[in-house]
Amino acid sequence: MKVCVLTTSFPRFNGDYPGSFVYYLCKSMAPEVVSVVIAPSDREVGVLDNAGGMISVRRFRYFIPESLQKVAYGQGIFKNLRRNPLAALELPFFVISFFLSALASARKCDVIHAHWILSGLIGVLAKKVTGKPLVVTIHGTDARSMPKCLIKPVLENSDIVISAHPEIDGILKSLGFPLFHSINNMIDEERFKQAEGVDDEFGLAGKTVMSFIGRLDDFKNPMILIEAVKLIKNRETLRFLIVGDGPLRGRLEEEIVKNKLKGCVITTGFRSDVERILKSTDVFLAVSSKENVWSTSLVEAMFCAKPCILTAVGESSRYFKDGENAIVTPAGDESKLAEAIARLASDEKTRENMGAAAKKLYDEYFDRNKIKSHMISVYRGAAK
Repeated sequence: MKVCVLTTSFPRFNGDYPGSFVYYLCKSMAPEVVSVVIAPSDREVGVLDNAGGMISVRRFRYFIPESLQKVAYGQGIFKNLRRNPLAALELPFFVISFFLSALASARKCDVIHAHWILSGLIGVLAKKVTGKPLVVTIHGTDARSMPKCLIKPVLENSDIVISAHPEIDGILKSLGFPLFHSINNMIDEERFKQAEGVDDEFGLAGKTVMSFIGRLDDFKNPMILIEAVKLIKNRETLRFLIVGDGPLRGRLEEEIVKNKLKGCVITTGFRSDVERILKSTDVFLAVSSKENVWSTSLVEAMFCAKPCILTAVGESSRYFKDGENAIVTPAGDESKLAEAIARLASDEKTRENMGAAAKKLYDEYFDRNKIKSHMISVYRGAAK
């Protein structure tokens, strides 16, 4: 079976992060499924493993010179459009180029699979021209950011809709679409099995390491970490890694200096080697103000059997039981967060037990064979 995969984000080289779960899904289904991926081009495109020829990536250009393309990658399409006037000017060219590339490939495929709503809009147009069945996967960012008047036409014109997160289940039901498939995203498990840590790079030897990995924006709420760390009295043996980039990075670093936390709290910027970060991590922190389940970094931490501290937002309390497979703290409560950090920092046995329970939860919800089989059955059902 050949599937035309439409995505606005896809790894540009081995180890790249944007859209990585789309890539892992395609890779896992080879050779049963040949994936023809249509994704935006970028000046940083390099070598990417094509799963023995089972993944063909066709990157469309939408502006000349390529170095001035501003719509995709970086901080994500929605933030790029809001913050960069050039990105907004390029959007029509982006859509036209995306559609033409999708159309050329979809004609030769059995199924069109669009990830995110914008790709879904392109998929709907390609479906109408080619008559090919359309599968659409809804992810978190687009469902939260795009108006319902754009989301509903995509859903109405799709043959099969997939929700990638429990949060999306609720959004789809609220829009009047109760029939959908829930299929979780994949991570690259092999990447984490042989990883070496970053102890030498950041001077972590003999320290208990707490890591936050994610976008530095209001949704992920990294600022609360600074407030919590300030409340911890005995932090000489603790190190906090804040891994990622985003609009709050400058403010975070200012607060670190202002509160004399430099050395204790380390901002690393964007890292493509999160497997090395997690190798050195003793406790993983997910402190979003709105939703934690199932962020890619959280799922990766669970696979690595890392104990997690999470905020009780969205679907967190549905899957994580406080004191069993995680510590769940009230959202926005820096004092409770500080207490949770201090508790796990001083109790290695609890960390081990909680990490093992997190791995068990991962095994229950992210079995690769089940995800692969479910997706292939969806494709076959759509192609009938």
